[in-house]
Amino acid sequence: LIRWQPENGSIIMPSVFIPIAEETGMIGKIGRWALEESCKQFAEWRASGLSLQTISVNVSARQITGSGFVETVRNVIESTGIEPGSLELELTESVLVDDRDNAARTLNELKELGVRLSIDDFGTGYSSLNYLRKYAIDTLKIDRTFIEDIGSDYNAKILAAAIIAMGHSLEKRVIAEGVETREQLEFLAGRRCDFVQGYLFSKPMTAEQFRKFADRSLIPSALGTLRSEAAG
Repeated sequence: LIRWQPENGSIIMPSVFIPIAEETGMIGKIGRWALEESCKQFAEWRASGLSLQTISVNVSARQITGSGFVETVRNVIESTGIEPGSLELELTESVLVDDRDNAARTLNELKELGVRLSIDDFGTGYSSLNYLRKYAIDTLKIDRTFIEDIGSDYNAKILAAAIIAMGHSLEKRVIAEGVETREQLEFLAGRRCDFVQGYLFSKPMTAEQFRKFADRSLIPSALGTLRSEAAG
């Protein structure tokens, strides 16, 4: 989600520079900056009158397992004045498997702060689902690989529907990533997927572009229509 824009150069995607940042240890500084800027911008949007519930920020496994992360989150919440429950940290499944003891301690402390926790790219990392029982995860994000073939692959439909049903049975919110077609949106609405994201709604935009976009309130009304149709 974060892009690197060098001076007089083209944008570098996160898949290119984030692994290097993790190797060199720079991910800590980058992650803190991203968290601070995201929360600061969220507070500004709320102050300007936008009715936003949550800001989600991706967190590297190195940040979670590193020292001082919980204190960093606490300081950012206090300095920006946002409610802890309006911040959702997106983690990868590897965080919950590779360093279980440290991860459990950190996630418990984050929950004590009131922060929400989300599993990003759910279903692509590990076959064990035991961590869903052990950790206080609030949200599952269905990876785009399960969404992109919904229109042409029966198994993709079955898997997406199963993840949504499992998430709801565990009393977790479910978000579908990579929604790009009306057909995908209608399928997910029919299965009561809680939230969706993807290029069907917008490509990445600046903070000011987003403010204008959100002011129009087009997406909530469109989703409301779909949910009404699905319920009927």
